[in-house]
Amino acid sequence: MNKRHDWLAGQTREPELILLLGCNFCKDGNYDRSDAILVASPDPKTGTVKLASILRDIQADLHEYGMEKINAALLHGGPEFAVRIINECFHLSIRHYILVDMYGLVNVIDLLGGIDVEITEMERIFLNCWVRDLAMQFQDGIFPPPLEKAGLVHMDGRTALSHARNRVIGTDFARADRQRTVLKAMAEKIKEESDPVKLIRLFFKGLRYVKTDLSALQIASMALPVWRAGNLSFPSIRIPVDNTYKVSTDGNWHFEIDFEANAQELGRFFSEEV
Repeated sequence: MNKRHDWLAGQTREPELILLLGCNFCKDGNYDRSDAILVASPDPKTGTVKLASILRDIQADLHEYGMEKINAALLHGGPEFAVRIINECFHLSIRHYILVDMYGLVNVIDLLGGIDVEITEMERIFLNCWVRDLAMQFQDGIFPPPLEKAGLVHMDGRTALSHARNRVIGTDFARADRQRTVLKAMAEKIKEESDPVKLIRLFFKGLRYVKTDLSALQIASMALPVWRAGNLSFPSIRIPVDNTYKVSTDGNWHFEIDFEANAQELGRFFSEEV
């Protein structure tokens, strides 16, 4: 991987990369396919969190499991195998992962008191319908209040989950955009908290709803400096980039991509100074 110059330390270093995975469920070591695949790189010195969305329908070599969509790596081998496949496909050096299922995401967002997200009128109509389907999946009969208008709206956990999972409006590229939007809104909500004691309590409550190989201390050592930096920003990229893929219906619908070209784009993205 390309290395960037850390001018504050006077030496070169590779950026910290963390694989973020979202799935329907993860319980007792059993996983399904990952609906969301993102690589995050927090920079505590600048308050920047770079986000790269990797579309789940990319066809990849999953070793003994053959050629499958890349989101099947989680299903076959858990988050550790997903890290291995993403690293091999894109020449990355991801060392850690954070995994959340849809129940965990709802709980984390509700702990934050909800998030504020900009939506279109079509997205508003979709959300008011989809949260009912979500209540059927959760089998609890809980329905969030309907959204009355488009524009900037306040979402509880269920509505935000429905927004991130929206695969009806737009392409998979639009869905990846919505996933990043929800993550950014969550980070911005955390950033608004000015009381360190409340932030620590929120942090430990939220940890109950995620699966990760990072310790609480490791997460705090990365997150707190970003929180203190002052200028939170989220440069982003979507993989595959334009002109590096084709859509195939051979067997099932998937993306066939130029892995080397996309690996180079990711290398540039994560190594560039912001």
